[in-house]
Amino acid sequence: NNKYSLINEKVKITAIVKNVGKENFEFTLKLWTDDNLDSLKDSTIFHSEKLILEPNKSLIYQFEKEITVKEEQQNFIIEISTVDDDTSNNQMQFSLHPSFPIQSIVINEIMFSPENDEPEWIELYNRSEFNINLKNWILGDVITTPVFKEILDKDYLLNKGEYLVVSKSGSIYNFHRTILCDVIELNFANLNNDEDGIVLKDLNGKTIDSLKYNGEWPAVKGKSIERIVPQNSSINSNNWGNSNDIEGSTPGRINSLSPKKYDLSIGNISVLPNNPVKNEKIKIAAKIYNNGSNSIENFSLEFYYGELLPNNLLETQTNLTIASFDSIVISTQNNLIISDTVVIAVKIILEKDEDMINNYFEKYFVAGFNSRTVLINEIMFNPNNGESKWVEIINNSDSTINIKNWLIGDLKDKRIITEEDNFIEPNQFLIISDFKNSLELNDEIKFINTNFPEFSSSKDAVIVYDYRNAMIDSVYYSFSNIDKGTSIERIDLESSSENPTNWAISLNSFGSTPGNQNSITLLPQNNFSDLVITEIMFNPNDNNSEYIEIYNPTDNLIELGNWKIKVENELFMLSNKSYFIEPNNYFIISADSQIYNNYSWLLEHQNSTISNKSSLNLSNSGKSVYLIDYKNEVIDSVIYSEAWHNSAFSKTKNISLELINTNLDRNNSNNWSSSVSSFGGTPGRQNSINISNTVNETKLSISPNPFSPDNDGYEDFTIIRYNLKESIAQVRIRIFDSKGRIVRNLANNIPSGSNGEIIFDGLDNSKSPLKIGIYIVLFEAVNSRNAVVEIIKDVIVVARKL
Repeated sequence: NNKYSLINEKVKITAIVKNVGKENFEFTLKLWTDDNLDSLKDSTIFHSEKLILEPNKSLIYQFEKEITVKEEQQNFIIEISTVDDDTSNNQMQFSLHPSFPIQSIVINEIMFSPENDEPEWIELYNRSEFNINLKNWILGDVITTPVFKEILDKDYLLNKGEYLVVSKSGSIYNFHRTILCDVIELNFANLNNDEDGIVLKDLNGKTIDSLKYNGEWPAVKGKSIERIVPQNSSINSNNWGNSNDIEGSTPGRINSLSPKKYDLSIGNISVLPNNPVKNEKIKIAAKIYNNGSNSIENFSLEFYYGELLPNNLLETQTNLTIASFDSIVISTQNNLIISDTVVIAVKIILEKDEDMINNYFEKYFVAGFNSRTVLINEIMFNPNNGESKWVEIINNSDSTINIKNWLIGDLKDKRIITEEDNFIEPNQFLIISDFKNSLELNDEIKFINTNFPEFSSSKDAVIVYDYRNAMIDSVYYSFSNIDKGTSIERIDLESSSENPTNWAISLNSFGSTPGNQNSITLLPQNNFSDLVITEIMFNPNDNNSEYIEIYNPTDNLIELGNWKIKVENELFMLSNKSYFIEPNNYFIISADSQIYNNYSWLLEHQNSTISNKSSLNLSNSGKSVYLIDYKNEVIDSVIYSEAWHNSAFSKTKNISLELINTNLDRNNSNNWSSSVSSFGGTPGRQNSINISNTVNETKLSISPNPFSPDNDGYEDFTIIRYNLKESIAQVRIRIFDSKGRIVRNLANNIPSGSNGEIIFDGLDNSKSPLKIGIYIVLFEAVNSRNAVVEIIKDVIVVARKL
């Protein structure tokens, strides 16, 4: 009844017979099979009863025998059995083609946006229970004027559960390790990347599957779109997604997005350590994913290696387990030595895996350089207008290094330095920039002109990578107070690049030293106490400013560029350019410019800097203050306290702490006291309570003597110095009045060496000023056996203005 009946349907065959003769015609009809498709009768299916047909009459005869529609084409012959003058038209051949249900074969994967010249292709999947002949099936698009092309003009069985790829070109094989199904080349209509559709029709023109995609569907260049569940609707965009396979698509195999019961895959291979150097021992690590819904309790991994091909088995690990939808990293127990390059492969052994293609993974590893082999040595990130940014690197190794295919980057981008051989000798500098003409470099300085990253002019990073993309050195810089046209220089090649204290502003008169030794490394080594902290204003009035005074007690000019004051953990730059402090001269750092309103002589004082901050982080309770030079060495430090103020002062607001003597212990509270200046401080001037050393060879000397502790700034303190014959453990100093009464215990069992100094402020034990008069100083020295070894007496005179 229907030439294209559904498979497994039972049909009856009907014949139309006409008597074209002039007499009544008696005959029978026979239905034969043509099993061999050779037009020859093979077996009788049905033989009709006698039939009579008058001249020029017709009859329709239906054979009672039901025929079951099968997967393959069935051929039949109907024969008229009678005596006939013309037997040429007494039989007819015909075929019964099965028709299959909609979506028996589905469009399963589409590459409509390929890259790198991969052809467009469509994957078909037979999701039915039948083997289906695709002869005369057609494939077409749906946009504008649909164009259909016949897939095959000959018999081709697509068996159940199998795939077929229809590709525009056979070059598809160049883009995939293997394609496990047949590929048919067909010049079908071009597929649009934004919106299009695909229609699959059988030989009867019946639509078997179709879909239409648009901008709402997933689309990533170089990745196919995969049908997630073959049994679900073709037109539902949620049933489609971009392939997550390592090749970007899965032609001829189960889709990467399709649910599976058993599917292990290798996500990546790595080595430990991550960036090995030549002749280093490494281990192999493989990341394994279980993409299936079932846990797997027994699978194996094989690890291979080789220089060109991974044909050497390193080890096999068995009885491995992994939970469903989980991942694990499995590392080798054995090591291998990487001499130069190595190809590593990992293979999963699991017989019931539904996707075997992702069970094998190869990766190529190259031995490279150690970190810090090349160091970033100088950076010009804030050049003058019209000039170019540049980076100086130095070969920090003992070997010549080829930087071909090395990269330089910032926090956002990285660029290849050079694609050609370029060798740097040990300790040789290389300047990397994009504009050589803005640099005055002699011919001996090595330079590479390259496409430079856009380094920020204040805060960014400079990162150097080798040809493996392994980080060799990196610097994260943040300088807000640097002048245009001034570089930052590395201080020490041995210290970390990422340590901000290992970088300083260039002190060169030209602002930088490209291709030459850094200016900061040419400076002499400073010694502790080359500069000293001599005055601290930590509690100023509202119209004044916090400040710290520094003094040069040496006979040398001292470079102050890149020196810093550190208060607790906060740094304050003294000078961001070259600046020398002369011998016996002072330098002041102030929080703000209000200092000039309080100390008028500072207006003509060149040795000062303003931090332009609300404070120097000083506090009334006391802080640690450090003086740090350009090489980050601590040159002086003071841990001051409010208790160091003169106890005779009822108020210390807007009064600085001053150092009494630079040669004595500067962390001894007795060597500090309140300024007695009428200004409350003496920034840039000799301290109001300063006492200098005088040389005296006697065992006990007192200077000045007499002294006048009247807080007028003149000889308010005296120093008691002593020299002893041998090293001792403790000293005791007591002051007696003229009647022999103790008025002050100045030192009580303090540890000492063979000499020392004690400051006397002229106060008694109750912190009251002593009266004018003569006093006795009794000095006692006791050795470790507690025996008195020396007793020394002297006279001290307390005087005042009358």
